[in-house]
Amino acid sequence: MRHLTLREALASRQLDAFVREQQDNGTELVAGSELERGLALLITQRRILVAKGVSAIKQRCSHRGRSDWNLRRPLSASGIASAAKWLWSSNAD
Repeated sequence: MRHLTLREALASRQLDAFVREQQDNGTELVAGSELERGLALLITQRRILVAKGVSAIKQRCSHRGRSDWNLRRPLSASGIASAAKWLWSSNAD
């Protein structure tokens, strides 16, 4: 497999593959490194994805008459995973 650069990973939406490849190669996580930038971008993308999912879930529930969502409270890891799964499945349609 060819070495994936950060720029190529961004262009082809393969940040997770880039980060995995860097970790497999034993790249050290150093301030300013491509691995650090790749991880920061990947985390940001996933946070945006989760935020969109939570927003969509809240909107869907409000349409169904549910008002019991308290999103000021931090989501648990399982709540974030559920939101991400739901968003991925709804985008696959």
